[in-house]
Amino acid sequence: MSKFVIQKYIRKSVLAIMGYVSEKQDSQKQLIRLNANENPFPVPTCIQVALENSIKCDLRLYPDEQATSVRCAIARAYKMAADQVIVDNGSSALLSTIFRTILDPNDVVAIVSPTFALYETLALAQSAVIEQVKMGNDGLFPTQQLLDLKPKLIVIPNPNAPMGYYIHVNELECLIHNCSGIVVIDEAYSDFTQENALHLVRKYPNVIITRTFSKAYSLAGLRFGFGFSSPEIIVNLDKVRSTYNINSITQIVAVAVFEHIDEFQESIKKIRVLREYARNELERRGFGVAPSETNFLFVTVPIDTISALQWECLLQEKGILVRCYPQDEDLRNNLRISIGSQQSMGCLFQVIDEILNNL
Repeated sequence: MSKFVIQKYIRKSVLAIMGYVSEKQDSQKQLIRLNANENPFPVPTCIQVALENSIKCDLRLYPDEQATSVRCAIARAYKMAADQVIVDNGSSALLSTIFRTILDPNDVVAIVSPTFALYETLALAQSAVIEQVKMGNDGLFPTQQLLDLKPKLIVIPNPNAPMGYYIHVNELECLIHNCSGIVVIDEAYSDFTQENALHLVRKYPNVIITRTFSKAYSLAGLRFGFGFSSPEIIVNLDKVRSTYNINSITQIVAVAVFEHIDEFQESIKKIRVLREYARNELERRGFGVAPSETNFLFVTVPIDTISALQWECLLQEKGILVRCYPQDEDLRNNLRISIGSQQSMGCLFQVIDEILNNL
């Protein structure tokens, strides 16, 4: 038998992809994880009870393929119709479903850079063309530049990842109103803002909004994402998403979350307070801190110290994980720091002071 060459059988568009690199994780060490934008606080008691009770369900049986009870619970919580709701195994899986449903080879996908790296990976996997438009130096959203590309799909995280800034809904509506394609608004961090774009789903048939349990709801390990769009789009997304994509345990817990959605406001408020505390402490130590409407801060390392990559390595040596972007020319001087508990943030600043004192 001749030598088997795997590259002959993998799609060329996939071979060319670098692949999305997730945050570092090490379950064997006691690390302070300030690199994955997880909520550091426990779930409310009522959700913990739902988690414990969910184990009693009959796992011999397939889950409800349509996740009907979850979709109805979401519809009630957000005053939407159930046929405007879709659920998936995390918002990343939902984004993959969206890209696979919409994109043909050579279709144009427009993004505003810097942005969530997964979008480019998903587009290239479909042999689509990714077009990047930079945010203006004046902070103005590049609506016309995006429209001039005549994209089939525009993907905007709001608030932005990894920088944390918020785009006003009026600017998004202008984009959606004038766009002949589909606009995805990734609202993974919308629970930390004062407003969101959900009402645009009721107004425009070409908008999709995606959300997740991973950031505000202390349930990143559950892997649950959900989205809203017009019934015409939802029915086609349903054709492409994985079968039985939401397991029985997750469905039970998700219903409990949407029935007690207000119970999460306390931890969200704590994160906002800690975010401002962390901003002040970082600025006092010489870091530049960008405005943030998320559960993380995007910072520029102090001038005349060490590189962002060196900061990341030294912090990791002391048991603290943060995120840096050494491969990105525009972001290589920056760190993304998740907002942890008061104790975790205190440890961070203690270690930062030790590093600064030794430079």
